[in-house]
Amino acid sequence: MTAKIKFGTSGWRAIIADEFTFSNVRLTAEAIGRYARAQNPSPTILVGYDTRFASEDFGREAARVLTSQGIRVSLCSRAVPTPAVALTIMKQKLDGAINITASHNPGEYSGIKFSGSDGAPALPDVTGAIESEIESLQKSGWEFNASSANDSLITMIDIGPAYLADLATKVDFAKIRAANIGIGYDALHGSGAGYLDRVLADNGIPAMALHVNRDVYFGGHHPEPAEEQMAGLKHVMLKNNLRIGLATDGDADRFGVMD
Repeated sequence: MTAKIKFGTSGWRAIIADEFTFSNVRLTAEAIGRYARAQNPSPTILVGYDTRFASEDFGREAARVLTSQGIRVSLCSRAVPTPAVALTIMKQKLDGAINITASHNPGEYSGIKFSGSDGAPALPDVTGAIESEIESLQKSGWEFNASSANDSLITMIDIGPAYLADLATKVDFAKIRAANIGIGYDALHGSGAGYLDRVLADNGIPAMALHVNRDVYFGGHHPEPAEEQMAGLKHVMLKNNLRIGLATDGDADRFGVMD
């Protein structure tokens, strides 16, 4: 049965190995590439991914499909927060980004977010055009020819340092450091790990970090900074007399704050 690939508020999401397959990721990447080339004959697209099962593999395959169309690709070298993807698009004046993530959904899901050249999630007129292209490709029986990929068009990139440097221009870390308060951070096994905890450490601000290791099952919970998932952080805060608790979801664009 042919999958109906439909973009919602922030991308297409489906269960891994059910509808979220390499075949459908290739199909979606092909449609996105065709859309991008219609806007700019020689685009450059960023490809990022989160900490879910095989996210880096899905990302690499999406990149290879794009290169088969002659599109230059900046492929992230590690899991990345969605806000870092947005900043990179704008700073490097890219034509958009494919981000392999299912955000705060449970571990059995993965997904694709497409962001435009403004760094924001694609609006319905854009995703509608991509969906129409996907349907056309499905009807034509399109299949990816692996020999058409051009790996020389892929550049590996670590977007973390530039993102954290930009963040340091927007946050008064000196004031936070001077406040000398206990801070806890729960990454919920998502792609905020190595970012929020790292920028605090780099600025001399101690923080107790939880769940910064990769766990594709997210500890058996949704990676969402809601009350149930923040119970562990609450326990650590009470036990260690911490004043503030911070948490991020699977792709670190949702935030939880606990006093």
